[in-house]
Amino acid sequence: MNSIEAKGRNVEEAIGIALKQLKEDRENVTIEVLEHPEDRLFGLFVKPAIVKVTRKTKNEADGSDEEKKETDERGPLQPGMIEISDGNVRHSAIEESKPTIIPCEHLTVMINGKKVTGKTEVQPEDNVKIQKDVIAKEEGSFDIYVDDSKLSATLDIIVGFIEQSVPLDVQPATSVELKAKTVKTPYISFSKANILQQLKERNITFGIDENAVEEALERKQSGEVTIAKGEPPTEGKDGYIEFYIQYEMSEQKPKLLEDGTVDFREIREIPVVEVGEKIGIIHEPTEGKHGRTIQNRPVQPRKVHEAIVKGRGFFIDNNTIFASESGTIRVRNRAPIYEIDIIQKLVHHGDVDLKSGNLSFVGDIEITGNVEETMSVEADERILIMHNVHGATIEAGNEIYVNRNIIRSKLTVGKVDDDELTVKDKTEELLNTIKSLEQSVLQLVLANRKSGLPKTDIVPLVRILMEQKFQSLSSDINKYFQLLHEHTNNEVVQLNELIDLLHKAFVLFDKQLLNDEMIFLTIEEKLTTLYRYFAEKLEPTGKLTIGQAQQSEAFCNGDIYLTGRGAYNSKFHAEGKFVTNGFIRGGSIFAKKGIEVNEVGSGFGVETILSVPATEKIIINHAKEDTVIQIGKRIYRFVKEKRHIRAQLDETGVIALS
Repeated sequence: MNSIEAKGRNVEEAIGIALKQLKEDRENVTIEVLEHPEDRLFGLFVKPAIVKVTRKTKNEADGSDEEKKETDERGPLQPGMIEISDGNVRHSAIEESKPTIIPCEHLTVMINGKKVTGKTEVQPEDNVKIQKDVIAKEEGSFDIYVDDSKLSATLDIIVGFIEQSVPLDVQPATSVELKAKTVKTPYISFSKANILQQLKERNITFGIDENAVEEALERKQSGEVTIAKGEPPTEGKDGYIEFYIQYEMSEQKPKLLEDGTVDFREIREIPVVEVGEKIGIIHEPTEGKHGRTIQNRPVQPRKVHEAIVKGRGFFIDNNTIFASESGTIRVRNRAPIYEIDIIQKLVHHGDVDLKSGNLSFVGDIEITGNVEETMSVEADERILIMHNVHGATIEAGNEIYVNRNIIRSKLTVGKVDDDELTVKDKTEELLNTIKSLEQSVLQLVLANRKSGLPKTDIVPLVRILMEQKFQSLSSDINKYFQLLHEHTNNEVVQLNELIDLLHKAFVLFDKQLLNDEMIFLTIEEKLTTLYRYFAEKLEPTGKLTIGQAQQSEAFCNGDIYLTGRGAYNSKFHAEGKFVTNGFIRGGSIFAKKGIEVNEVGSGFGVETILSVPATEKIIINHAKEDTVIQIGKRIYRFVKEKRHIRAQLDETGVIALS
């Protein structure tokens, strides 16, 4: 310990305490008075003196080589002269000629360790020092913040300051009168030990970076620095299937030959597997590793799951999946759940026309020619049409791929059960209403507790809120019961238990049930489970890919891709997204998950409408003046051409174009 601050009733007492603690003599230290003592309230209370005493270095103890070097550089003083430079006093007093020094306010002149007042004559052997008075002092502060994950601690330092008077330099003269200037320097009253102690008090014992603490204190700058880091867990990996076969229908374009014809052999067909063929291998999950918080507590990694394989037409041997029958393969990947189905495939060579008749098949259908007027093609799974569709109806359970054009035709991929969709939406609405009711009840309960009232009975609070703020809740619940009765079946888990809880809580106002602290959470969890059941069941999974479209209709329970030049006067409905690099002239598009198009409108007064839900975006590279966009209930009509459009609702609910 080379330096210490000490307090005393006066400066001398503070110096004596510091010297005793340092175990040093006065001539071996430098002394700085930080605060002078001050009597308060008629001497009953005293503000102590504060001094900083620092042990001299070897050079200082030997007469300060640096000072000697500086003196040599400046040259000797003429006899009887005195000067002040950088706060240091140098004099050349002799018996025949003694310089004088005159103190000023806020600067203390010490000669041989004693304070002098007024004009004083300097003797030849006098040691003259000037002490800086402290005008103002702010200690500064620090705090330690821990992040929510308890994996890091941040030290926030607010640096204080010491405002002192320091002497102005005075050139050599026979008499100097001190003049002061004010200097403010950074000051930190706390130490590394104080910070480490607070870490200890807050049980932060792991990953402490003491070097970061020291560097932050040495910089003497306000700011934040990370001083402790935990170890985040190493996340594991769910089990998964590594597939050996291509199971998705290719979207590769046909190859244009030199003679101008097209080679359709370059298009991948619907993939087929044979009995005994390896489909893939099941990899086991990899467990994660525990982490550790800065409070030295373990952090659990995410729980990993085994790959679950469902479906038909395959068997598993030693984690390898083999086809047990021949056919096309369909994979629905919702890792770690994989649904694999091997389905029969029908290949129809040539056109589907009056000669061939309509086609209907439980698996996949591949058609090498066209589908002609009035004909229909139906498949439970996928349909691949290599050429065109003219005035026909095409329906598939999962995917339709038309390589060329559809003209005056109707295409449908997947089906949405409107009744189940209604149940899903009404479940979400009821869930949000009950969450709002719970928050209102909680606010009233907390208000009663602050008022010092005894434990609150929840029943009258719920009654009042349903009468005044949630007036439609009772009728909404009754309608919801009827909806569940008409449009759900026994596969929906815990449905009767949910209905019973809703009826008792919000129709009968059962006192015992409503005063159960967990009742709202229980009901919300069951509604959430039901909503997720229908949301997953109705999740868009279909896919429709076509070249060009003219005067046609297309519905897809998933995404629609228009890969050719564009579409004329056609109507598209996608439960997923709609994407094209071509144009849309006339007709309409609705896409539940957003629209991306290159060019919209004809410029000849034929209206083209693009619409999405309130939460989605419409992206257009070039919109002509007859384009109409609808986002939620908001409508915007383009009155002149505009390019590079990104349309969505802003925070006020108005369509914003950027």
